[in-house]
Amino acid sequence: MKLFNKLYAPLLGIIICIFVFLKANTGQFIGIFINQFFPCVQDPKQSYPCYGHYDVSLMLIALILGVILISVFILQLFKFYKNSR
Repeated sequence: MKLFNKLYAPLLGIIICIFVFLKANTGQFIGIFINQFFPCVQDPKQSYPCYGHYDVSLMLIALILGVILISVFILQLFKFYKNSR
């Protein structure tokens, strides 16, 4: 139970990062939402929507945060097993 108490916060953060990454990857939901408040002008020469960079940025932030949380999770796991011996 001590192990779960130490590791549930990073594990929950990892799950949230995976969910956000996959949700932003499947469609441009965040970009469409932000575009309602801060509309951008679409360049007719490009097929990629002008609000697509919001989703790409969100995926990048979720990826970086997920990698940091995985590192914290593994570090705490090693520390727990090292102290338990």
